[in-house]
Amino acid sequence: MNRILILDDNQRFADALKDNIAEFDGYETEFVEAAYTSEEAIELARQAAENQQPFTVFLIDQNLEAEKDGIQTMKELLAIRSEADAIIFTGYDTPQEGMRAYEEGASRYLPKPFEPKELAFILKDLSRSRKVRLDEARQRRQFQVAAKIAEAVGASFKPRNYHGCSTGNLI
Repeated sequence: MNRILILDDNQRFADALKDNIAEFDGYETEFVEAAYTSEEAIELARQAAENQQPFTVFLIDQNLEAEKDGIQTMKELLAIRSEADAIIFTGYDTPQEGMRAYEEGASRYLPKPFEPKELAFILKDLSRSRKVRLDEARQRRQFQVAAKIAEAVGASFKPRNYHGCSTGNLI
């Protein structure tokens, strides 16, 4: 299930986005929260992580009316939950800002205005990708456990002398 944190200093936009996400068809959302300042978003992310209910997606406005921009805040949020996906959205679409967002860890960069269908598609795509990453990590862990068991069994195996054969030599 997806847990989403929206950060936008425009409260009306953030709340409308929150309502839209809750209604997306085919996208399973457990929880959507909106924050209106970087500090509030960081505190919500910390609390969620401490309660073992971390956010899976951060939706962050690039242009916040504060001392730090959305990309700086995204880096702090990803430091709290590195497995989460981050989407940076902005009304000031420039290639340089998009590249900066990706270089700093954004999963997607979305210029405003955007259609709800476009965001729904991106969220579904990120959810599928996250599921694949989690499945691969689970399979890697299972393989590592199996390898350790095989190593332990191999280490405890000692060749025996059967019917006149010494270990390693035929008679």
